[in-house]
Amino acid sequence: MICIKLDYTNTNDFYIFNENSALKIKNGVATMSGGVYIKNNEIVYIEVNMNDEKKEKVYLKNGQVDVFELLFHSGALMESDMDLCK
Repeated sequence: MICIKLDYTNTNDFYIFNENSALKIKNGVATMSGGVYIKNNEIVYIEVNMNDEKKEKVYLKNGQVDVFELLFHSGALMESDMDLCK
């Protein structure tokens, strides 16, 4: 799970949680699955759907940029996890 302090969003409140997708936006903070954890690959910045491109770009501390289709997979998150980010 990752908690993201949003620089910008075009929606203030959004929530979806089911077996395929998990995303919560509330009070300028997004909660979503962080995917597979790999030690020493700290996420420093994320871009989601910039310019309506339907992509998620994850910038890692080591300089690597991973690009994914915009799907918001729920991964191993439980619905109770969606309330941990404040």
